[in-house]
Amino acid sequence: MIILIIILPIFAYLCLKISSLKDKSLYLFMIIYPNVGFIGFPLLQSLFGKQSLLLTALINMPFNLSLFTLGMMIMSNNKSFQIKKLITPGIIASLIAVILYIFSISLPETLLQPIQLIGNMTTPLAMIIIGATLSKYPIKKILLDRKIYLFTIFIDLIIPMIFSPLVHFLIKDTMIQAMTMIILVMPVANGAVLFAKRYQQNEFLAAKTVFLSTLLSIITIPVVALCFI
Repeated sequence: MIILIIILPIFAYLCLKISSLKDKSLYLFMIIYPNVGFIGFPLLQSLFGKQSLLLTALINMPFNLSLFTLGMMIMSNNKSFQIKKLITPGIIASLIAVILYIFSISLPETLLQPIQLIGNMTTPLAMIIIGATLSKYPIKKILLDRKIYLFTIFIDLIIPMIFSPLVHFLIKDTMIQAMTMIILVMPVANGAVLFAKRYQQNEFLAAKTVFLSTLLSIITIPVVALCFI
């Protein structure tokens, strides 16, 4: 949690401080917040089994707190936030999940099935929003942006490489080591598009970065998993 929520934002801020990029607030957001929810949860479950879901949920709670405090401040260029904005469906669901796990509470099938159906809609809906945003622009502007490819390589390969020694030094549990590295190599969170839309940031830049980083993660995730885990 410290690596993801404190060290990574400081590292990202220092990197962008010396860069000449425009839209620095958006770039900072995209470095700090990888796609833990839509891709991280199913990928970690497939790699490490159901026991990884609770650990991922525990990581995701402070991650969401950071998203709706620091993330909102970055994207809105505002140094204040309202505490009520922390009460989000993601935070509430994570807390409920931890309570259910601790007390070994089983929900009836009549509740589980509709909850699962609703949960399964989140990824397709996020993809639809990104696709609708990208559909407004020529395909060449999406696929031939050299700057986005370089940025994607930086966040999907260079950052995990830089953080790998720190992860292995600070974390002794091999499973949590691997989970941390997998989270670090996740593509840009879909929320970057939604936040860019909400706070009048460069929505097209966010959408094509999410798209290309997700597309390239088909290569970068296995590379990092083979070389640094």
